[in-house]
Amino acid sequence: MNQGRALSGDALKQGIADFLEGYTIETTPHDAGKLEDIVAELPQSTRVYVAHPPGSPIDDVVDLCVTFKQRGLTPVPHIIARKLSSKDQLERALSTLAEAGVDEALCIAGDIVVENNAFESSLEVLQTGLFGQYGFKEVGVAGHPEGSQAIGEARV
Repeated sequence: MNQGRALSGDALKQGIADFLEGYTIETTPHDAGKLEDIVAELPQSTRVYVAHPPGSPIDDVVDLCVTFKQRGLTPVPHIIARKLSSKDQLERALSTLAEAGVDEALCIAGDIVVENNAFESSLEVLQTGLFGQYGFKEVGVAGHPEGSQAIGEARV
């Protein structure tokens, strides 16, 4: 560590490079038109989180992840429990991702609920066992320990 001393030009460049090593980015299916620009700017294997925004079907998230994987990046799709209409929909998405070699995901409950959603929580999605069945090696989770106005009171 530098301990407050000024860094020379080469040391500063190396310090910045070290700091950025292993960074991740996030994109959405809305950015699919910028795919070539995104891929051109990122080093191979960069982890790209693919969010599932309102108005985009899960198939768009899956398709973008497959394309990123084919281009040498490491896609991490957001799997949003409350946007899934069935276990079959989840299974189709995970199957397609696995066939493309995608083996990481971020499983969240989400604050947008589709009509007739199949799951209320990320835990329910995880308990299906489908991530393991399809060979996912890493599944992240996230939450709102401070609560969320978008999803209301804490759920039991």
